[in-house]
Amino acid sequence: RMLGGGRPFVIEAVNPRAAPPSLALCESLQKELDCKDCGVTVRRLQPVSEDVCGLLKEGEQEKQKCYTAVVWASRKLGSEHLDKLRQIKDLVVNQNTPVRVLHRRSPLVRPRIIHSIECEPVANNPHYLLMHLTTQAGTYIKEFVHGDFGRTEPSLCTLLDCE
Repeated sequence: RMLGGGRPFVIEAVNPRAAPPSLALCESLQKELDCKDCGVTVRRLQPVSEDVCGLLKEGEQEKQKCYTAVVWASRKLGSEHLDKLRQIKDLVVNQNTPVRVLHRRSPLVRPRIIHSIECEPVANNPHYLLMHLTTQAGTYIKEFVHGDFGRTEPSLCTLLDCE
């Protein structure tokens, strides 16, 4: 579920055979795209210039996002492991397109930044930790945690030398 006003998106018409769509056509398309039953809502659909597309792309690289994950490790994690993670600042992670999204994304290596990691042990279970990450937008968090068969380097697995 999306919080706030949602995400901006752009639909690019490659080699269009007609002039840019009118506002009336955009309103008609917007009504067609709205799907209350499936939870999709489209607002303010309108033609935009290439400059706006560039601004959207530019902004996505600068954004930072915060995530929380419950992590299981194959061995017990002590305070030295948590301290090692807490010391990480602006770690560059090279992420190949994850296996789970290869069918819809180009197979590329995407460098992403893990700005910081805060973590705390889960009470009475030294195999678990609660991790709070601040990352560059577009970072694949699940793949950072498990390594995605070596497709994300470094990963939490390699940093902690465990599975």
